Order: sequence, then C-alpha cells, then structure tokens
Amino acid sequence: MRQRSAFFAMIALAAAVPVSPAEAQTPPARIAVGAITAAQLCKVYMGIDAHSSGFVAGSSAGYAGAFGAGASSSLAAGWESSIRTYFVKDCVNQFAGVKTAMQAALASSGAVVVGPGGLVLRGRVENVTPVGSAYRETTNPGREYGASSGGLVVTMSFTVSDRGGRIVYGDIVKSTLETDFSADTRGTAYASGMGEDGQYAQLQRNLAIDTARKVAFHFRPLRVTSVAGPTLAINYGAPLIEQGMILNVTSSTTGATAKFRISSASDGSATAQSLSGREVPGIDPGSRVSIADASEPVMDRVELP
Repeated sequence: MRQRSAFFAMIALAAAVPVSPAEAQTPPARIAVGAITAAQLCKVYMGIDAHSSGFVAGSSAGYAGAFGAGASSSLAAGWESSIRTYFVKDCVNQFAGVKTAMQAALASSGAVVVGPGGLVLRGRVENVTPVGSAYRETTNPGREYGASSGGLVVTMSFTVSDRGGRIVYGDIVKSTLETDFSADTRGTAYASGMGEDGQYAQLQRNLAIDTARKVAFHFRPLRVTSVAGPTLAINYGAPLIEQGMILNVTSSTTGATAKFRISSASDGSATAQSLSGREVPGIDPGSRVSIADASEPVMDRVELP
C-alpha cells in the first residue's frame, strides 16, 4: 500500500509543476557566451600532466608512497596519460570547446535564452592544478595493499555584463576531473582510466555545467514547486540537476533547513526524497533550494530490522 501511495505521489508531482507568479512574468535572461581566455600564456599549460601512475601534485610521491620505492607491481611502472595537448589547443582557440559546451548547458536550463542582444558571459581560466592521493597499509601477516588516484582541478572566473559593460553578476567555479584510479591488494592489481580525448571532453562538460548552474540559478533561483509527503519537486532538471545530488531546502515559514536527495531528474524538473524519510514541516512550494557542498556531512536514514 505504501509503495502504491508513493507511486501516485510521484505521478502527481510530475504532472503538476506550478510556477510562481514572479517566474511566470519574468522572461528568461538572454545571454551570449563571449570569449573564454586564460590567465597565463597557453604554452605554460604544456607543463600540465594528469598521471595515471599515481603521481601526487606532479611529484613522484604517488606509487613510491603507496607501494614503496621498490614495488614490483606492474602498476608501479604504470601508464602515463596527459591531456595537456588538448588543453593547449583549446586555449589557443579561446577554449572553443568549453564555450560550445557552455552554450548547450545554458540553453538546456530553461532559465536562459542563448543569443545576442542581451547580456554577455565571459570567462577566464585562472589555474589548472594536478591533484592526487596515495596510501599504503601493511596488514598483520605482513601483506601490503594500497591505492592511488590522480586528477585535475580547473579554476575559472566568469562575469556577466550588460550592453553597457556593467558587470551584473560574477563568480568563480572549481571543476574537478578524476583521470585515473589504481589499487593493489595482495598482489592483485586494478587500474582504471580514460583516454585523453575522453578526459578532455569530460573536463569541458564539467566546466560548462558548473558555470551554467551558477548563472542559471542566479537569474532563476532553485525553488520547490510541489510537495507530497517526504517527496518534493524543484524547478530545474537534467543536466544541471543530477540523480543522487543532495539538496539543502529552507522552509519559507520557519527558516529551518532539511536535506533531500535527488531521486530522478528529467528535462525541466526533478524530484527529491527527504533523507529523514518523513514529511518535513514548513517545506512548501516556493521554499528556497541550494545544492549541498560535497564536503557537507550527510546522514542517511537506515531501516532497522
């Protein structure tokens, strides 16, 4: 019976997505994506490497720290993957690939019309930093195991200006790309990675989605559109909202905040479930929503037998 009730609640949420009068009267912002530049000369980025052999922050500490300097595992030699060529080419071309991905992400939001005649979004890549982690543990019988991962963090600032050049909004985004993961346990090795072209395509998408979220949510904030028990719907969907995301939802009456997890996302809307598993008093259509930071602690409800 409970499953049937939940099913009909989901149908009701999907069918009825009310829009506030303010949103109904406010037309989507018209934004053209302008130049995306780099804070440094493009050739500087030739030194950027994403190593799948576990090097941490560009140093040789990765596998040496994880498996010991004399590790005999085939992974210790590793294979090395670099996306610097793709990055430099896109940099010289004013990040045309990132720009195209950003236009698509903004257009999919429903809050922005992409085109000339209105505001202009410009970006600047400030920094690109290789990151990684590695560890090694020794068990009681003297066996060793460890893991290593590597990636890139790209920082980009952006501004949105009006026709007169006045900046009406700006912010900074940090996009993370994991380029590889490897582990070795009791002589069994495991490694995963992605081709260079795939890595850079994913990096473009991450930058575009992260920026589009901030811009779209600024001009049309995230809001609750309907509530049915512990389930609610919001006014955005894929690709800006992804399944599994944690939301902070603030009551418009009490000011209290509760956490919800996105259970499904489609074009233009998404549904989320309360982490407590219960209806949250004070959460109603119009309540403010924000995406929780990945570092925020999340307490999931656990069903006891």
